[in-house]
Amino acid sequence: MRVVIDTNAIVSALVFGGVPRQVLELAETGRCTFFYSAEIQHETRRLLGEKFGWSDKKLDEALPKLGMAGKLVVPRFRIDAVHDDPDDNRILECARSAQAEFVVSGDQHLLRLRAYQSISIVTPREFSMILKASSFSDGDGLRRPRSALGEGLRNQISGTACAVPETATGEARASEGWPFGIFLGRCQTSSVPGRPRA
Repeated sequence: MRVVIDTNAIVSALVFGGVPRQVLELAETGRCTFFYSAEIQHETRRLLGEKFGWSDKKLDEALPKLGMAGKLVVPRFRIDAVHDDPDDNRILECARSAQAEFVVSGDQHLLRLRAYQSISIVTPREFSMILKASSFSDGDGLRRPRSALGEGLRNQISGTACAVPETATGEARASEGWPFGIFLGRCQTSSVPGRPRA
Protein backbone atom coordinates (compact mmCIF):
# COMPACT_ATOMS: atom_id res chain seq x y z
CA MET A 1 0.00 0.00 0.00
CA ARG A 2 1.43 3.34 -1.09
CA VAL A 3 0.70 6.30 1.16
CA VAL A 4 1.59 9.98 1.61
CA ILE A 5 1.32 11.30 5.17
CA ASP A 6 0.43 14.98 5.42
CA THR A 7 2.69 17.33 7.37
CA ASN A 8 0.17 17.85 10.16
CA ALA A 9 -0.07 14.10 10.76
CA ILE A 10 3.73 13.77 10.86
CA VAL A 11 4.01 16.65 13.34
CA SER A 12 1.23 15.16 15.47
CA ALA A 13 3.03 11.80 15.45
CA LEU A 14 6.31 13.31 16.61
CA VAL A 15 4.87 15.72 19.19
CA PHE A 16 1.86 13.88 20.59
CA GLY A 17 2.09 10.23 19.48
CA GLY A 18 -1.25 8.42 19.36
CA VAL A 19 -2.76 7.11 16.12
CA PRO A 20 -0.57 9.26 13.81
CA ARG A 21 2.53 7.75 15.39
CA GLN A 22 1.07 4.27 14.89
CA VAL A 23 0.72 5.04 11.17
CA LEU A 24 4.44 5.94 10.93
CA GLU A 25 5.35 2.80 12.83
CA LEU A 26 3.28 0.73 10.39
CA ALA A 27 5.25 2.32 7.54
CA GLU A 28 8.54 1.44 9.20
CA THR A 29 7.54 -2.20 9.70
CA GLY A 30 6.63 -2.56 6.01
CA ARG A 31 2.85 -2.64 6.35
CA CYS A 32 2.70 0.27 3.89
CA THR A 33 5.13 2.29 1.77
CA PHE A 34 5.48 5.92 2.82
CA PHE A 35 6.34 8.67 0.30
CA TYR A 36 7.25 12.31 0.90
CA SER A 37 8.56 15.35 -0.96
CA ALA A 38 11.02 18.14 -0.19
CA GLU A 39 8.03 20.42 0.52
CA ILE A 40 6.77 18.01 3.19
CA GLN A 41 10.27 17.89 4.71
CA HIS A 42 10.60 21.65 4.87
CA GLU A 43 7.11 22.28 6.25
CA THR A 44 7.58 19.61 8.93
CA ARG A 45 10.78 21.25 10.08
CA ARG A 46 9.19 24.72 10.05
CA LEU A 47 6.16 23.69 12.12
CA LEU A 48 8.19 21.78 14.70
CA GLY A 49 10.53 24.73 15.12
CA GLU A 50 8.10 27.64 15.01
CA LYS A 51 4.98 26.17 16.62
CA PHE A 52 6.43 23.65 19.05
CA GLY A 53 9.76 25.22 19.89
CA TRP A 54 12.02 22.41 18.73
CA SER A 55 15.63 23.54 18.66
CA ASP A 56 17.84 23.13 15.60
CA LYS A 57 19.74 20.44 17.49
CA LYS A 58 16.58 18.46 18.20
CA LEU A 59 15.38 18.86 14.61
CA ASP A 60 18.75 17.75 13.26
CA GLU A 61 18.63 14.67 15.50
CA ALA A 62 15.02 13.69 14.78
CA LEU A 63 14.26 14.52 11.16
CA PRO A 64 17.27 12.88 9.47
CA LYS A 65 16.16 9.60 11.06
CA LEU A 66 12.58 9.87 9.92
CA GLY A 67 12.96 9.34 6.18
CA MET A 68 14.47 5.86 6.39
CA ALA A 69 10.91 4.55 6.52
CA GLY A 70 9.97 6.25 3.27
CA LYS A 71 10.94 7.27 -0.25
CA LEU A 72 11.54 10.75 -1.61
CA VAL A 73 9.37 11.87 -4.53
CA VAL A 74 10.17 14.80 -6.81
CA PRO A 75 6.83 15.96 -8.30
CA ARG A 76 6.94 16.86 -12.00
CA PHE A 77 3.49 18.42 -12.37
CA ARG A 78 1.23 20.90 -10.61
CA ILE A 79 -2.24 20.34 -9.12
CA ASP A 80 -4.86 23.00 -8.39
CA ALA A 81 -7.52 21.09 -6.47
CA VAL A 82 -7.57 22.95 -3.13
CA HIS A 83 -8.34 26.64 -3.55
CA ASP A 84 -8.87 27.63 0.10
CA ASP A 85 -5.34 26.56 1.04
CA PRO A 86 -3.16 26.18 -2.08
CA ASP A 87 -0.25 24.75 -0.07
CA ASP A 88 -2.33 21.59 0.41
CA ASN A 89 -1.92 20.93 -3.31
CA ARG A 90 1.73 20.07 -2.61
CA ILE A 91 0.50 16.99 -0.71
CA LEU A 92 -1.63 15.90 -3.67
CA GLU A 93 1.27 16.48 -6.06
CA CYS A 94 3.44 14.19 -3.96
CA ALA A 95 0.72 11.55 -3.79
CA ARG A 96 0.00 11.68 -7.54
CA SER A 97 3.69 11.47 -8.36
CA ALA A 98 4.14 8.49 -6.04
CA GLN A 99 1.02 6.76 -7.44
CA ALA A 100 -0.17 6.59 -3.85
CA GLU A 101 -3.41 4.92 -2.88
CA PHE A 102 -3.93 7.08 0.20
CA VAL A 103 -3.24 10.51 1.63
CA VAL A 104 -3.35 10.45 5.43
CA SER A 105 -4.23 13.87 6.80
CA GLY A 106 -5.98 15.83 9.53
CA ASP A 107 -6.36 18.89 7.30
CA GLN A 108 -10.01 19.77 6.73
CA HIS A 109 -9.44 21.23 3.24
CA LEU A 110 -8.02 17.92 2.05
CA LEU A 111 -10.47 15.75 3.98
CA ARG A 112 -13.40 17.58 2.37
CA LEU A 113 -12.22 16.28 -1.01
CA ARG A 114 -12.37 12.69 0.29
CA ALA A 115 -10.55 11.60 -2.87
CA TYR A 116 -8.40 12.96 -5.67
CA GLN A 117 -8.70 10.80 -8.79
CA SER A 118 -7.93 7.29 -7.47
CA ILE A 119 -6.28 8.53 -4.25
CA SER A 120 -8.37 8.21 -1.08
CA ILE A 121 -7.93 10.99 1.50
CA VAL A 122 -8.47 9.72 5.04
CA THR A 123 -7.65 10.52 8.66
CA PRO A 124 -4.93 8.58 10.51
CA ARG A 125 -7.62 6.64 12.39
CA GLU A 126 -9.46 5.71 9.20
CA PHE A 127 -6.21 4.60 7.56
CA SER A 128 -5.34 2.48 10.58
CA MET A 129 -8.75 0.79 10.38
CA ILE A 130 -8.33 0.07 6.67
CA LEU A 131 -4.85 -1.32 7.16
CA LYS A 132 -5.85 -3.55 10.05
CA ALA A 133 -8.77 -4.91 8.03
CA SER A 134 -6.54 -5.80 5.09
CA SER A 135 -3.79 -8.27 4.40
CA PHE A 136 -0.42 -6.71 3.55
CA SER A 137 3.28 -7.33 3.65
CA ASP A 138 4.72 -8.44 6.97
CA GLY A 139 8.07 -6.93 6.06
CA ASP A 140 9.17 -9.45 3.41
CA GLY A 141 8.44 -7.03 0.55
CA LEU A 142 5.56 -9.08 -0.84
CA ARG A 143 2.25 -7.41 -1.42
CA ARG A 144 -0.69 -9.63 -0.54
CA PRO A 145 -4.34 -9.26 -1.64
CA ARG A 146 -6.59 -7.00 0.37
CA SER A 147 -9.48 -8.57 2.21
CA ALA A 148 -13.04 -7.80 1.21
CA LEU A 149 -13.47 -6.06 4.56
CA GLY A 150 -10.51 -3.80 3.84
CA GLU A 151 -11.91 -2.87 0.45
CA GLY A 152 -15.34 -2.25 1.95
CA LEU A 153 -13.92 0.10 4.56
CA ARG A 154 -11.94 1.97 1.93
CA ASN A 155 -14.98 2.45 -0.28
CA GLN A 156 -17.19 3.47 2.64
CA ILE A 157 -14.68 6.06 3.86
CA SER A 158 -13.62 7.46 0.50
CA GLY A 159 -16.82 7.55 -1.51
CA THR A 160 -16.54 8.42 -5.18
CA ALA A 161 -13.29 9.87 -6.49
CA CYS A 162 -13.52 13.56 -7.38
CA ALA A 163 -12.55 14.85 -10.80
CA VAL A 164 -10.36 17.88 -10.08
CA PRO A 165 -7.96 19.77 -12.35
CA GLU A 166 -4.34 18.76 -12.77
CA THR A 167 -1.68 20.30 -14.99
CA ALA A 168 0.86 17.72 -16.14
CA THR A 169 4.42 18.90 -16.70
CA GLY A 170 6.31 15.63 -16.64
CA GLU A 171 6.86 12.40 -14.74
CA ALA A 172 7.74 12.04 -11.10
CA ARG A 173 11.01 10.65 -9.84
CA ALA A 174 11.12 8.58 -6.64
CA SER A 175 14.23 7.62 -4.69
CA GLU A 176 15.38 6.63 -1.23
CA GLY A 177 16.00 9.61 0.98
CA TRP A 178 15.24 11.77 4.00
CA PRO A 179 16.38 9.19 6.56
CA PHE A 180 13.31 8.85 8.80
CA GLY A 181 13.93 5.52 10.61
CA ILE A 182 11.95 5.14 13.68
CA PHE A 183 13.34 7.47 16.17
CA LEU A 184 9.68 7.83 17.13
CA GLY A 185 9.95 5.76 20.26
CA ARG A 186 12.70 8.04 21.55
CA CYS A 187 11.16 11.36 20.48
CA GLN A 188 10.19 13.37 23.51
CA THR A 189 6.77 14.97 23.40
CA SER A 190 6.11 18.67 23.77
CA SER A 191 3.74 20.30 26.23
CA VAL A 192 3.11 23.23 23.90
CA PRO A 193 -0.65 23.63 23.27
CA GLY A 194 -2.23 23.53 19.83
CA ARG A 195 -2.39 19.87 18.93
CA PRO A 196 -2.84 19.30 15.19
CA ARG A 197 -6.02 17.54 14.23
CA ALA A 198 -5.50 13.95 13.12
